[in-house]
Amino acid sequence: MRIHTLDPEHSVSFAVADEVRKAVLRPWMLPLLPLNIPKRLTKRKIRTAIHRSTLVDAVVVIDSEAIRDADLRVILAGLKKSFNSVALAIIGTVNGVVADLQLPRKGDKSEVEAWNTLVCTSVLHLVQTRAPEHVIYIGKFPHGGIRRISSRIIPKGQLSWLAVRSDESTISKHASSFHSVVSFNQENTSNVAHIWVDDALPVSWSIKNRTDDINTADVIVVQSGDLPLLRSWLSEGRVVVMVEDGKKPNVVGFEELAGLRLIHLDASDEQLEVHLRAVMMHLKKNGQGPALRSAIHSFQQLTLPQ
Repeated sequence: MRIHTLDPEHSVSFAVADEVRKAVLRPWMLPLLPLNIPKRLTKRKIRTAIHRSTLVDAVVVIDSEAIRDADLRVILAGLKKSFNSVALAIIGTVNGVVADLQLPRKGDKSEVEAWNTLVCTSVLHLVQTRAPEHVIYIGKFPHGGIRRISSRIIPKGQLSWLAVRSDESTISKHASSFHSVVSFNQENTSNVAHIWVDDALPVSWSIKNRTDDINTADVIVVQSGDLPLLRSWLSEGRVVVMVEDGKKPNVVGFEELAGLRLIHLDASDEQLEVHLRAVMMHLKKNGQGPALRSAIHSFQQLTLPQ
């Protein structure tokens, strides 16, 4: 279900009633109703089609003021791998990132109320126009403007908080304003991926950062997979490279996870080793280490139905 705000002006009933209202106020327009109503509905359909092209999976509000640069880099990479499309609202500035909505930092005490109102109304407008599946606040402390958003979103309360290095008392005090809260306190900001490779696969070259412990691996290369295990690996933020004879595993029920982090290679391919090595190089270049895995897992936890 997509999150939305009440917007009656976009409904069919409103369009029809508005045309009838106009005709009642101007009786000479009554004979034109059979023409004006279809014309109005056609315009609405065109506007709706344009609107749907701007829909996103998530609206994400990032309060950059109290977040370390290393945390921000990992979180932004995790967002990219967790959602197909995101509308970003940034409080402050993040170097190298262009936001859909740029909000100023909080000013002095005399400006707090005006600032909270600005944050609330601006983010709600972004939610209304982009109709996301999820609304996520990323920051150390949820300001008043952020907490107000929850009661204004329909269905009520569909706002999640990624609490970045927040203390337990802060989380406990404000958790009731959110649909879900996940604490993100990743001390290990390394993005070096540890790779586990099935011994049955034809890997004849030395793989840097290869591990013998599948439980600590960030990337798992396996010849065949048990479905519950596959789902568990993906939900933990790992990348799974599955090598099978043409047949892809049945991933009904967690297609979004699989589509983002499940790579298929055909075991009957004569160039399998070449392709496998290319995948390894790609993962190494793009990073899939423990910090990123932690960020992906956090977003997975935030968006679970409750």
